[in-house]
Amino acid sequence: MAGVLKTVGDYFELDKYQNEIAPLVKEKYDMVQNMIQTKEKECMNKNLDNEQKYIECMQKNAERSERALKRLEYGIMYWKQKTYECFHNEAYKDKEIKNFQRCKPIANEELHEIFSSFRL
Repeated sequence: MAGVLKTVGDYFELDKYQNEIAPLVKEKYDMVQNMIQTKEKECMNKNLDNEQKYIECMQKNAERSERALKRLEYGIMYWKQKTYECFHNEAYKDKEIKNFQRCKPIANEELHEIFSSFRL
């Protein structure tokens, strides 16, 4: 990590942002879970009459899903670190020029990119 934030108020700014963004992250994660479930349903619908093909499809789907979820997990960890660094850098500016609001659109855009790049 880049160090600690400078004051308790700086931590509150970061916490406040994380609480603001939490519903969006949950919504996007639910969307990812729905994508995975849709792929599983496709396996069943395509291979209803062939058990072996169904099993193979589900195994491939599970492998793809696991890899994709690991990439997503990494992306979110990276996003958290970059967001923390932005807040940290603002915390160490002079009191008159601190602008935590500057970090939010940057973090929002990065988060949007992470979820929009999710592929199974």
